[in-house]
Amino acid sequence: MNSRFARRLALALVAGAALLATATAIAATTTPTLTLVLHGGTQSQLAKCHDPLHSYQSYKIGSTLQMDGYITPAPTGTWHAKFKVKKCKLGKWVTVWAHVVPGHGTVVNGVPEGHIQGSYKPLSTGLYRMKAEYDGYSPQLASDYQHFLIHK
Repeated sequence: MNSRFARRLALALVAGAALLATATAIAATTTPTLTLVLHGGTQSQLAKCHDPLHSYQSYKIGSTLQMDGYITPAPTGTWHAKFKVKKCKLGKWVTVWAHVVPGHGTVVNGVPEGHIQGSYKPLSTGLYRMKAEYDGYSPQLASDYQHFLIHK
C-alpha cells in the first residue's frame, strides 16, 4: 500500500508541476495593447456625431494638442506608428489628418513599453476624434478613440 501511495503522490506532483508551468506560460504572454493619451483639455462636454454620446475634451481654436501613445509589450528594433484624426462633417467621420511617427522604448512603472509622441493643430472648430495605430503586431493594434471639441 505504501508503494501505491508513493506512486499516486508522485503522479499528483508531476501533474501539479505541469499545471503550474502551463499557468506561468499563459500569464507570461500578454495581449499587445496600444493606449493613447491626449493632453491639456480644459473641460468635458457631451456630444455626438450620429453615434453614441461621448465625452469630449474641449480645446480653444489655435491650440496645439499634444499626444502620447504606449504599446505593451514594447516592439523591438526600428518601428513606426500612426496618429489619425477624424472630424465630424455632415454627420460622418472623415479623416482630416494622419501622421506617421517613429517609436522608441521607454519604461513606465518598471514595465518596458513602446512610446510615440505627436502634436496636432486643428484649423477649424468642430467635433473630432483621434486614435493611434500600429501594424507591427498581428492583428494590427489600434487605441480607443479620444474625442475632442475645438471651440472659439
